[in-house]
Amino acid sequence: MKRNSGVLMHVSSLWGNYSEGALGKEAREWIDFLVACGFRYWQVLPFCLPDDCNSPYKSFSAFSINPYFIDLPTLCEQGLLTEAELKAAEQKTPYACEFDRLNEERMELLAVASARVRDRAPIDAFLASHPQTASFCRFMALKASNGGAEWVDWTCNTPDARTLRT
Repeated sequence: MKRNSGVLMHVSSLWGNYSEGALGKEAREWIDFLVACGFRYWQVLPFCLPDDCNSPYKSFSAFSINPYFIDLPTLCEQGLLTEAELKAAEQKTPYACEFDRLNEERMELLAVASARVRDRAPIDAFLASHPQTASFCRFMALKASNGGAEWVDWTCNTPDARTLRT
C-alpha cells in the first residue's frame, strides 16, 4: 500500500480579498500548490453554516453551506454583482477574518446577487432533488422572521417575503 500525505486547513484560512477564504480561484491555487508539493489530500473542516460563535461544529444543519465561502469574484464574472459592489466588499482588515463584518453585510450582498438570477430553474431543480436543503432554507427563513429566536420561542410560523429573499 502506498503512503500518502495531506494538509488540514479550513477554507476560511485561504487568502483572498473578501474577509475570509472562499471556494474560488484561491482554492484552486491551493490545490495546485498541494499537488506540486506531493500532497494527495486536503482535509477541511465542515463547510456548513457556522453558529453565532463562528464555529462550523455547531451548525443549524449539516445540509447547509457557509455562505461566506461563495466566491464573490465569480458572482461578478457572472453579472450577479457589479464591480462597485465587489470593491465595497473588499476586506478592511488584512490578515484577519472579519466575522462581524461578514455577519452584518454578506447575506445582504448575496441577496442582491440572488435577485439578479434570471434562470431559476436550476435552483428549483436542485432544491427539489435535495429536500433537506429546502427544509433548511425554510427553517432559516422562519428563524429570521422570528428575530433570530430559538425555535421553541417562535410566534410566527410563516416567513415574510423579505426573509424569503435572503
